[in-house]
Amino acid sequence: EETATEETATEETATEENAEASSEDAPAAEETAIESSAEDSDDPLFKTTAEVEHHFLANHFEAAFEETKRAWVMGDIQGKFLSPGLLTLLKDSVVEEKRYPANLMPIVCRQLSGRHVAVFKWNKKLKVGPSRPHAVPNDMTLAERPKTIITYLEKNSGKKLEDFWKTVFTDETTDEQKAEWYHDLHWLLNQGHAVLLSDTTLHLSKSPAQDQPSAKKAAKKAAPRKESSPAPEEKKAQEPEEPEEPEEPQAKESPAEEAEPAEEEAS
Repeated sequence: EETATEETATEETATEENAEASSEDAPAAEETAIESSAEDSDDPLFKTTAEVEHHFLANHFEAAFEETKRAWVMGDIQGKFLSPGLLTLLKDSVVEEKRYPANLMPIVCRQLSGRHVAVFKWNKKLKVGPSRPHAVPNDMTLAERPKTIITYLEKNSGKKLEDFWKTVFTDETTDEQKAEWYHDLHWLLNQGHAVLLSDTTLHLSKSPAQDQPSAKKAAKKAAPRKESSPAPEEKKAQEPEEPEEPEEPQAKESPAEEAEPAEEEAS
């Protein structure tokens, strides 16, 4: 039994030694395989990181990167994915936009308009909705329910929506009738004749008088434009030039008169 045990232990020891030897030979075999594959292929084999970077800059940098003056990144991007310069620039931009959020409004308005969402001013604040506020034209004939809503808003504009439903709905109002009222109110909101704010207040968009331009603006549009007075140089060019008077011919002195001073000097 002892002899069998020793033989088993010897076999296990030999197996472990062979496994260690094979594990030591494995990296060398892998390196040999890599070197042989590199020699067989056209791709160069680099020994240092600097050689890899130099080869990438010389052959693949222009295809992998693009030079630009503007870059769009996600707001939740991790800082480790940005270079130190871009990370600093992104932080400064975020701080600046937090201080002055009005700089983002033109971009936001363009994006909303591109998605067919109207942007308009309401009480000196920007609002968004399905349509800009428009008054109901005087020549428009409304159905009974939309007319009831507009009549209510003319007297109670700015009240809660639930107050309106309390005045309209009764205990006898069925679900089908309520759905019709909801549909009519939705139509008025889409047309811009009514405005429903996020605080559930319902407003009348505009009255026909408010929707018309003011008297001053109408007068300015109707007034004829004054013709600009010509410049002084143009005035001079437009004035007719006066004819110049002919110069009178000067009488020439006779030869005798010219000779008299010479005779006096001689005397």
